[in-house]
Amino acid sequence: MPSHRVFLTAILSIAAAGCSPGSNPELAKAKAEADAARAEAVALKSELDKAKAELAYARDKRDANEHAKELDRNLKLARTIAEGAMNAVMKANTEELKGFCTPEERNRATTIIVRGGNLNWAIDSEVMGGSGREATFKGHIDWAGGKSQFVILVIPFNDGDQDRWLVDAISISN
Repeated sequence: MPSHRVFLTAILSIAAAGCSPGSNPELAKAKAEADAARAEAVALKSELDKAKAELAYARDKRDANEHAKELDRNLKLARTIAEGAMNAVMKANTEELKGFCTPEERNRATTIIVRGGNLNWAIDSEVMGGSGREATFKGHIDWAGGKSQFVILVIPFNDGDQDRWLVDAISISN
């Protein structure tokens, strides 16, 4: 394999001679070596570009996997908060509910009226927003007179020096 030094030497020899490589056999040989060295350099660059692309793909895939794991962790944390809030609602305990809520929602959560009888509730669907900055939980409450639907929005809220997942809105249909 011709080296890059041969390639440069051939170019310098051709330039110094000031003539075409066809008129001198040594120059023709030097040009052929230079062409071979150029082809090798192009092939090496192509392999390098391919390796860089594979590395970038692997990093993107790893980053996507890490992002998916983080979203899953955050969804589990948000669900824990939503479940705690619903338990407080079922007990009609506004003080307990306020512990799960953002300051704005704490101000709205002043009274809770719970239907009498046996109440059961369940979360039917949970969705993490694409940005990972909000989670929505939809579900139902079974009671003696029928069913009610609820929606809970949970967001990361900066509470002092740390972000905590807190309920930003609760809506329960009659």
